Amino acid sequence: MNVLMFSPGYPVEMMLFTEALARVGARVIGIGDPPAGALPQRARRALHDYIQVESLWDEAAVIDAVRRWGARGGQLDR
Repeated sequence: MNVLMFSPGYPVEMMLFTEALARVGARVIGIGDPPAGALPQRARRALHDYIQVESLWDEAAVIDAVRRWGARGGQLDR
């Protein structure tokens, strides 16, 4: 199952949720505004893929970024 996780590294609870999803077999695709390298290492290790956007508050840009990711062969279940 492919799960889209908003802001997988912040706050700390999201990082823990991201890890737990990966631990039970989900392929976690993160989306957020920091570069992937700025995410906590624990969050990065749990991610299958990461989509960086300029701002999570820009709904249209977030939707567009997810659509572009999907057009490259990605599929989301949750």
